Amino acid sequence: YPEREAFREKYAFENSDIIFGYAGNIGEKQGLSILIDIAAKYSSRQDVKFVIAGAGSRIEELKQYTKKMNVTNVVFLPFLIVDEYKEFLAGIDVFFLSQKRTEHDVYFPSKLLGIMTIPKLILLAADNDSELYQTLINHKLALGAQYGDMKALIEKVEVVINGKGFEELQELKSNAYEFVQHFDRKNVLDNILERIEGTL
Repeated sequence: YPEREAFREKYAFENSDIIFGYAGNIGEKQGLSILIDIAAKYSSRQDVKFVIAGAGSRIEELKQYTKKMNVTNVVFLPFLIVDEYKEFLAGIDVFFLSQKRTEHDVYFPSKLLGIMTIPKLILLAADNDSELYQTLINHKLALGAQYGDMKALIEKVEVVINGKGFEELQELKSNAYEFVQHFDRKNVLDNILERIEGTL
C-alpha cells in the first residue's frame, strides 16, 4: 500500500489531521447524511476532517445537505480508481461505514473485506439487528453504534479523536485483520481440501 502521506499531500491535509473517510456508492442504503451530521459537530475543530469519495443517486442531495448545514470540514471526491482508492485507505484514519434500514436489508458491503486487510479502524453506523452490525460488533472488529443514535456515534468519534482507548482501537484493527484471513483464497481452498480428504 502507498505511504500515508501520499493522499494527504495530494489533497492538502496535514499529517496531524484526523481524517474520517468513506468511499463507494452514495445511495439511499448508505444513509451518509449522518456523516454530515457528525462533521457538523466538529466544524470548529481545524484538525478533524471528513472525506466522502464516490458517486451515486444521492450524491447531489448529500452535497446540498452539506451546504444547508453549513459544514465546511467535508471534502467530496469523485469515484476513485484502484490506485487512488489505495492511497485514500492509506491516508485516512478511520473508514466510516453506514447502513440505513431499507426494504432491502440483506446487504454486506463487498469492499469491507478489503478494508479489513489494511488493517484500518472502522466506525460503523447500522441497525443493531443487521447482519453487518452483528458481525462487526459481536466479533469486536469495529467501533459501532445504532444508525441514527448521534449521542452514541459522537461518543465513538470522541474515543478516536481524544486518543483514549488506544490499545482497544489497535485490538479492533488486528481482530479485523485476523478475521478477514479466513476468507483468504489459499486458506479457503486449504480448508476445502481438508474437508474433502476427511471424507475419503
